[in-house]
Amino acid sequence: MFAEEAPTVSSSEEGAPPWEILVVDDDEEVRRVTRLVLEGTAFEGRALRCIEAGTGERAIEQLREHADVAVVLLDVVMETESAGLDIIRTIREEMKNTAVRLILRTGQPGQAPERQVVLDYDINDYKEKTELTAQKLFTAVVAALRAYRDIQTIESGRKGLEQVIVSTQRLFGITSREDFNRIALREAARLLRLEGGEKPIEAYVLDARGDLHALSEDGFAAGDGQLPSPEAERSLGEAARTKELVMFETGFAVNAELGAGSWGAVCVVAGRRLTWRDHYLMTIFAQAVDFASANIALNEEMEKTLREIVFSLAAVTEMRSLETAQHVRRVAAYTQRLAELAGLPPEEVAIVHLASALHDLGKIGIPDSILNKPGRLTDEEYETMKSHTQIGYDLLRYSERPMVKAAATIALGHHERFDGAGYPRGLRGSEIHAYGRLTAVADVFDALGSQRSYKLAWDDADIVEHFRAASGHSLDPVLVDLFLQHLDEFVALRAAYPDPPAFSRSTEKG
Repeated sequence: MFAEEAPTVSSSEEGAPPWEILVVDDDEEVRRVTRLVLEGTAFEGRALRCIEAGTGERAIEQLREHADVAVVLLDVVMETESAGLDIIRTIREEMKNTAVRLILRTGQPGQAPERQVVLDYDINDYKEKTELTAQKLFTAVVAALRAYRDIQTIESGRKGLEQVIVSTQRLFGITSREDFNRIALREAARLLRLEGGEKPIEAYVLDARGDLHALSEDGFAAGDGQLPSPEAERSLGEAARTKELVMFETGFAVNAELGAGSWGAVCVVAGRRLTWRDHYLMTIFAQAVDFASANIALNEEMEKTLREIVFSLAAVTEMRSLETAQHVRRVAAYTQRLAELAGLPPEEVAIVHLASALHDLGKIGIPDSILNKPGRLTDEEYETMKSHTQIGYDLLRYSERPMVKAAATIALGHHERFDGAGYPRGLRGSEIHAYGRLTAVADVFDALGSQRSYKLAWDDADIVEHFRAASGHSLDPVLVDLFLQHLDEFVALRAAYPDPPAFSRSTEKG
């Protein structure tokens, strides 16, 4: 056995992990000679390293400790006549390891006839020790390594494609541009980590003004950043110019929408040479990002259109009552900020912002003679005016859209009182939906601070006094406290949506 001198191959590339070969034999001399034949050579720039086991039990321990064993050279007869065959069953059936290549070596072929063993056991080669010269052993091991490499390549590609699918699903579930950019960067980094590498992944963005920023996976980092190589700089510039995905040796650059219609180029550096699998996966992922980004843009356009429709519809109602359309924008802005202060989740804040603009939609069904009467309403007229809450609810109640359903809730509940003396249902405290209680605070603040056909605007001191008196009676006391604690913010919002000159504020209380 091993009569010839061991073959030589090119030395291992610096830093490349070795191919691990597990030599299982109860003959220490066989293990030693096998190690001499194989170690000191390399395959595809990676050295061969032998680990050893003299028993079946130790072989399984070694396999559990070394998850990346590529080839097992396995004796049949050791502590028992079938020890090697038992190891094969453990590897394939219990450990579920189908990738490692198994080469059975036996000095007693009668104990394990080749035809029977090849048919009954999942092995990849069968060799009698007497026929194994150094060259033949090396040839068998290299052939096994090629097969292992190809299996790993297929498995890596499968995992990569699975990760692309998972990453794409995450992207298509996002509606915020800011979140989209952050998560797309994080998922790109996740894909690049599939191939390993110890150095951290770096990212940079070249914005529309030509300024370079270092990025973290969660957004902008401090400082202007500095690209790690001229190649990265060239690729970033090319991506900005061509709006195409540009791959280079250690990373990629791509054009991206940064938000608010602003475009820039993003460069991601992996800190290692990219493989062909990296290129393949990043190309697929970049296409998915393009589709998902277009979906974000479509959602943004739909939200913008919905916002315009909602405010236009609300403005029509307000104009019928000879009030400015700015009233609904102010109420929506107050309600949005108060909802944030009250701790509502961002998605609910966005819903209540639009929905509150339709709080008085039901006024579209109130006659002009009542809606714009300058004097005091009669009891009968007041009952008609109160019906606008039910009218608004009835107009909106049949929709399944969350925003419209919220608007129906607000239309019905924004005139309920915390003490139960409100209308139309006389609800009390937490029986009133939070959306209704939020909008009630916003609506009262704007009604008192704005000039109407029947009154002048109140000054802020009188409004504060009224709110304190209304706390726990007509208005939710918790929300009143929040509102008054942040009164400056709401006054600033009021100033951001001024009425036309004909509706200018007065300091006289009507």
